[in-house]
Amino acid sequence: MRYMETSEINQALQTAAKKSPRNYLIISTFAKTGMRVSEISKIKPQDLLSESDQLIVKGKGGKIRNIDIAPELGMQITSYAKIKNIRKNQRLFPLTIRRLQQICNEIANVNAHAFRHSYAIHLLKKTKNIRYVQKQLGHSSLATTQIYLQFMEFEEEKNKLGELYS
Repeated sequence: MRYMETSEINQALQTAAKKSPRNYLIISTFAKTGMRVSEISKIKPQDLLSESDQLIVKGKGGKIRNIDIAPELGMQITSYAKIKNIRKNQRLFPLTIRRLQQICNEIANVNAHAFRHSYAIHLLKKTKNIRYVQKQLGHSSLATTQIYLQFMEFEEEKNKLGELYS
C-alpha cells in the first residue's frame, strides 16, 4: 500500500497548480476527499451541498453517500465550474478513469489510489475516529477500514499507561 507523507501531497498540489487549474482541482479532490477515481470521474456541480460543506458521492455498487469536505474545496469546485461554464448536471471532469489515473501518475508519480490511502491514514491520525474514516471512504465493513490502523502512532496513549491504576 503506497502512503504519501504530507510533504509529498503538498508537492503534488504545487506541481498540479503549475500545470493547470483543472489538474490542481483533480489532485486537490483526490488528496482532500479520499474518493475513488471512479467517484471523482462522476462529480457534478449539483453534487456539492454548499450549505453543509458536503459532497454527494456515487460510489461502488451504486451506493450514494455524503462526505464532508473542507469549505475551501467546495469553493474551488464552485469557482471552477463557474469559470468553465459547467452546468450543474454535467461532469466536472469529463475525463476517462484512465486519464485521471495518468494525471496522478504524471504529477505525483503515484497511482490514484495512493491518494485515497494517504487521506485515510492522515484523517485517522488526526481524528483517531475509525468510524468517521469508514464513513468518509464509504466502506461497508469496518474490517476494511481497519487496515489503516497499522499506520497509527500511539505515543500519547503509551505515555498514559502509567496512569491507568494510579
